Amino acid sequence: MSLRPGRYLVRFIGKGDQDFVGGMYATGKGPDRPIELDPNRPEFYGQQQWVFEIAPEEGRDVYTISSRPGESWSYGFKSPMPGGPIILDGTKLFRVQRSEGSQGRHIFTIAPTQQPIGATLYVGAGEQRELILVPIPVIPDAPPAPLWELKPLEE
Repeated sequence: MSLRPGRYLVRFIGKGDQDFVGGMYATGKGPDRPIELDPNRPEFYGQQQWVFEIAPEEGRDVYTISSRPGESWSYGFKSPMPGGPIILDGTKLFRVQRSEGSQGRHIFTIAPTQQPIGATLYVGAGEQRELILVPIPVIPDAPPAPLWELKPLEE
């Protein structure tokens, strides 16, 4: 089942913390700046709300992810690169797919639609709590892709 369009909090799921209460959330810091992970606290209200809109002309599970008009998730280079930052910039398209082991929860992978050969880039977290593109090789028994819990916000 695909993600329903709407507003969400986007919580990073680190290794072993799927049931962890709290956590770190994607937080916009302004145009042309990397998106970072911060706790869900009042001082970040509005910076952690993301609108997922379907891009139907691009195929199944393809979305734009925006904070407000003109500020969307993008990658920090003309094309996605391993380790490259996710920034607030012009609109880019991302494939948002439910994780196979999510068991009815809102657990997804997020990946740019534009991909290199030999690996799949997924949105993950860097050592400095910034969102980056994490390469997962296209091989048997590859490591798992980074996961995100998308928490729907009431309209």
